[in-house]
Order: sequence, then structure tokens, then C-alpha cells
Amino acid sequence: RDAGLDLVGAWRVDSAGGPPGGAAPTRAELVATAPDLVIAVAGTTAQAVLLSDVVAGRVPAPVVVGLGPGFRDAPDPPEGTLRPVAWSDGFAGRHPLAAAITALYRARYGRPMSGSAATAFTATLTLARAVDTAATGDPAAVRVALRQLAVPATQMIMPWAGGRVGGNGQNELATAVGEQAGGDGGRGVFPPELAAAPGARARP
Repeated sequence: RDAGLDLVGAWRVDSAGGPPGGAAPTRAELVATAPDLVIAVAGTTAQAVLLSDVVAGRVPAPVVVGLGPGFRDAPDPPEGTLRPVAWSDGFAGRHPLAAAITALYRARYGRPMSGSAATAFTATLTLARAVDTAATGDPAAVRVALRQLAVPATQMIMPWAGGRVGGNGQNELATAVGEQAGGDGGRGVFPPELAAAPGARARP
């Protein structure tokens, strides 16, 4: 409401794909509320599929923002769905190093590089760099070297601002990319400097 939007409906679906103590929102209910924007949070891909099926077919279609692991891991989200992802094929095609690595991956395995493969590749190279810096395989020395690493974004294939390991062992510079699903795969829409095409907007 602070953004000038009205909440016209809210439903909750449990982890098994069914509603707790009630019916899942039907397409008729969604049509009746006529939302311009649907924000869906899914913990599993089954939830994401269920919520996507409810939205599918409505004309005009609302803008769908898919949040949570369910939408993040969904292999084929509905066209137009906006979701945060750790890896974007659209970004990879516009980053020289990422483009080269993903081309090698496709040639080797016969399929596009996935987000899991990209993060595993990045983690392996980061660890190798720390071992090289420590000049030993001693775990304590490698941990110290990891904390001292500062990897620039130009030397990474991930759409991050760089690499810097924090006290919790995670990259402090890792960020998600906003992606919009389409028939030709996902395309980046956020941050603006990585956007490949204008994102969808809700009708005023």
C-alpha cells in the first residue's frame, strides 16, 4: 500500500502442494481478483508448478514475481516470471570469461552450464587459489588464505561484484540477478547494467 498498490488477495499453500485447511486458490478466484501483479513464494518446485498453473491462462496475464527455492530451482518457470537467480545464461553470454567457460562446458557435456555447475566451478577455483597462496595443504593455512583473497569480478564467471570470503565462510560480494523467464531462456533484467531487455511492468 505504501507503494500505491492494493492487496486484493492472499493464499497460503503448504509444502506438500496442498493448502492447510482449505482449497488452493483457483483460476476463477484469481480472475475474480484481477491482479496486475502476483507475488508467489514457493519452498519447493511442486509449489512453484501449482502456483504457476493457477496463474497460467489468465488474459491479460499478471506480472508474476517468483520467490523462494521453488521458483529459483524451477527448470521451466512460466514465461514472463521474474525471479532472483544466482546464475544467468544471459549474463554469461555478455561476460567474456563466462562466455568462454560456458562454451567449453557445453562442448564437453553437450548441455548449457547450470547454476550448480557454475557455483561448483567457482568454489573449486577459489579453493585452488587459496591453496596456491598458502603454498601448503594445511587446512588452517588455507583458511587464512581464503580470508585474505580478493577476487575481482572480471576474474569470475558468476554475476557477482567479486569474491571476498567473510567470517561465515560465504562470499560477501555474492548477489542474485533478477531474471525474466522467456521462451528462449531467461534474460537478465536486474541490476540495470546487466539487463538484456526491459523487464515486464505491471499495468498502472
